[in-house]
Amino acid sequence: MMLGLGACGPIEPQETIPQTQKQQALQEDMVALFVQAKAFDAASPVAQKLYQQHKDRPGPAYWLGVILREKGVYSESEKYFLEALTKDPKHAPSFDGLGILYGVQGKLPQAIKAHKQAIEIENTNAKYWNNYGFALSLNQDFSSAIKAYEQSIRLAPHEKRSFVNLAFVYGAQNKHKEAEHYLSQVLPKEAVFLNLALIYEKQGQLQKAQNLYQKALQKNPHFSKAQVALKRLKALVRLDVNKSSDADQEMPKE
Repeated sequence: MMLGLGACGPIEPQETIPQTQKQQALQEDMVALFVQAKAFDAASPVAQKLYQQHKDRPGPAYWLGVILREKGVYSESEKYFLEALTKDPKHAPSFDGLGILYGVQGKLPQAIKAHKQAIEIENTNAKYWNNYGFALSLNQDFSSAIKAYEQSIRLAPHEKRSFVNLAFVYGAQNKHKEAEHYLSQVLPKEAVFLNLALIYEKQGQLQKAQNLYQKALQKNPHFSKAQVALKRLKALVRLDVNKSSDADQEMPKE
């Protein structure tokens, strides 16, 4: 998941990596690229080979955990994340991976705990703060989620995901001006309208959502996401109208 920015400045001297470690690093980079492209079937054999060759290291087990999680094989995914942590109890990516896994399964207290453990190990990792905030928002702890997203933004001011997630937390609290403010920091106007429409739609304010989808298309008539969303919403409104008509017809008469 999941979806780094390199730091600018002086580059510290690096040790010469032995050839076997170089090969492992290249293989892990390959797995990471496959995962980022959601090519999990291509990533799986590379990760399996890496795991067989380097069973003493946490990285290969971690990547198998990620792949299996994204393929929906949750019990096996958890097993590999936990195995990586037995090899290195301070392997922050595995705690973060576990947090995402538990979140997908709706195990929010475990998700929050795992993300917090990742942050305790690497508290300058913006992605970990974002993922922590996401788990907190799912658990309806909006004030803590806002603090986590704000920390993520402080660490990575150009990280789009944290701005968008923060906007949705404000939207969930009916603070639409704040939501629009944070969306506007990182998205073009048509995407701001789209995301605001999604917020209103989640709250059942369908007319406002429809108006914003239309605004997005006025700004960019070729914006396919807005086209699909507006079509879906109109179908939903028609369905609700038909259900209401059916219910009226079935009302008993005195």
